[in-house]
Amino acid sequence: MAEGASTHAASDYPLRHGVLCHGALGRGPRVESVPILGNGSVHAVEEVQAIELPEIPGPVAVALDARTSALLVLDLTANACAQPPCSETVIPTVASLVEKARKASVLVVWTLGDGALREGGEGATFRPGLAPAPGEAVVSAPEGKFNNTNLDQLLHEAGIETTVLVGVRANGAVMNTALDANQLGYTVVVADDGMFSDDFGMLVTRYQVLNHGGPSTRNPNNQPLEPRVTTLSRSDLISYTE
Repeated sequence: MAEGASTHAASDYPLRHGVLCHGALGRGPRVESVPILGNGSVHAVEEVQAIELPEIPGPVAVALDARTSALLVLDLTANACAQPPCSETVIPTVASLVEKARKASVLVVWTLGDGALREGGEGATFRPGLAPAPGEAVVSAPEGKFNNTNLDQLLHEAGIETTVLVGVRANGAVMNTALDANQLGYTVVVADDGMFSDDFGMLVTRYQVLNHGGPSTRNPNNQPLEPRVTTLSRSDLISYTE
């Protein structure tokens, strides 16, 4: 197992959305009986296939080339992540990653949710102490930040090969942007402690970023910095080299 790695057991992520049916995540189906509801009453009890949740590899250490890496801060506006525990954990973590990136002269790019720039208000305002510096680009887009934006062009022109992703929501902007980045040929690092969702959303994100698509975009064992796939890391395990 790589340095800094640990293993996330399924029990680490209590589910809040009921039974996961066969095909949703992982392998090893088991059978459970659950009531099938309709029109407010129980019509029948049927057997459905549920599955044992897979073990997800823990975060690993990565040393990134500062010249070809970029930090993408996704949708952390003034009204996002405003309440604990997100405000007490994710915000300081992302702030530390932004500071680390700037000290290493790493490109930092910020995003807003689709329409935020047009609508104004808090949705288009960054929080004090966690906002773009002069010259840092801001991209407005839906959950997938490469969708109908100039983000790919911006990164390509800067010679970026690896993107580090942080922000909210984990199973929204972070997950979708990671998947799109892999499809476009970028190596992706997701900072596990720099994103936020509920327990189920975090579980889905961790699994999906490592296992989506075909063999060329999967990294089920979380091998550090496999080209054009995603590595799950953590803020204290991310470093930059010149």
